[in-house]
Amino acid sequence: MADTPLDETGTGTGNTVLACGEVRTCLLPAGQALDIRAADRLLALRAGERVLLSERPNLYARSPETLTGVDCPLPSAGGAVRAVGTVAARAALTEGRVLQTSAYFRLAATGPDQRRPWGQYLVRPGLLEPFGKAPHEAVARGVLGGGRPGDLDVG
Repeated sequence: MADTPLDETGTGTGNTVLACGEVRTCLLPAGQALDIRAADRLLALRAGERVLLSERPNLYARSPETLTGVDCPLPSAGGAVRAVGTVAARAALTEGRVLQTSAYFRLAATGPDQRRPWGQYLVRPGLLEPFGKAPHEAVARGVLGGGRPGDLDVG
């Protein structure tokens, strides 16, 4: 992934070294499939933002992306690595029956020595910045190993 490094204002996307996410799938517990209007109401997760709707070739609806601000330790096999930023999430409904939710983040290779104002994190959805340099291999092992209580869990 060829991202540009962060500049002094924090408006770049950083050099991403790890991308991580989780997808959960379930069948809606309903006797009939939801129609397009019901799907729109179900997935209207953010006021003022439209749900992506399609009826052809199959019924498909996708919520707008939501952001959750995080400031917590990352799962890491080599000890605590603190990161700050946003986790992006959305939901999709297929054929009025299959609901999938997904959440993801990208981890920058390096970050600032101190925390930035929240506004600078919100303009880069789904990007986490470590304090200092991220030991990306240790974080990848920690994510795959399940992490410790208190670590970031995007599920």
